[in-house]
Amino acid sequence: MRKRLEFLLAELTLLLLLFIPGICAAQTYRMAVLPRYFPIYMHERFTGLANAIEADTGFRVALEIADSYDDHMDMVKSGLAQFSFQNPLVFIKVASEVVPVAVASQGKGGTRIQGMIIVRKDGGIANPQSLKGKKVSVVSTQSAGGYLSQKEFFKKYNLDVVQDLFLREATDYLEENVIMDVFEGRAAAGFISAASLHRMDQAIDSKQIQVLATTSWVPNWIFAAHRSVAPQVVEKLRRALLDLSANKPLVESIGVDGFVAPDAAFLKSIDQLDFW
Repeated sequence: MRKRLEFLLAELTLLLLLFIPGICAAQTYRMAVLPRYFPIYMHERFTGLANAIEADTGFRVALEIADSYDDHMDMVKSGLAQFSFQNPLVFIKVASEVVPVAVASQGKGGTRIQGMIIVRKDGGIANPQSLKGKKVSVVSTQSAGGYLSQKEFFKKYNLDVVQDLFLREATDYLEENVIMDVFEGRAAAGFISAASLHRMDQAIDSKQIQVLATTSWVPNWIFAAHRSVAPQVVEKLRRALLDLSANKPLVESIGVDGFVAPDAAFLKSIDQLDFW
């Protein structure tokens, strides 16, 4: 009788291991990162971050790079991706379904970033006002460093980028393709994030590209978790991200100095964005 009972308990244990998720393996969380560069570069950049979060938390983290901004937002809002990293404009559009966990911090701007306006040296564009009526390539009208920063900048010249410039979104919404649009003459100027200036130096004669202006400060990227994720998991994720600041090679590989907790002032700056 005792042996029979032991046998039944062993069978029950096996069934639990086979059919109840998380007992025999850590739960997998999908981490969506907003696409801004070529896919292979995005994976090279962020695989290390996913691995570091895994090592610190014990979660399994699967990196997801969507094909477009809209696909990224669909993945985040639906909860298909439980963790996400995106610019403030995209964060606003998914905010009802996520909670902010940490904010990227880098350089003198900290939790703020800047964009740039680039032109060809021989393009005849002498100042920002000269772009009125000209064709301009932008990463996306949902980009922070590649659109919003420049939009705010032009306000001091009483120019509306939507009405006064001819905007074209770059192929696949990639920063590299903005640079190529300018280099190959498809646009008189390009809007890119300051961190992306040298992305195509190995592919083009970079001496032909010059910075016309460094543009306005806007909020940095936000790491978020879907509202369906348990609070204790969110807190563990937050601690892992904040601790990553000590791992300089890793955070520098993704273009930041580290992560900080979002404070009230930062969240207010998000609410005040002019994203239309």
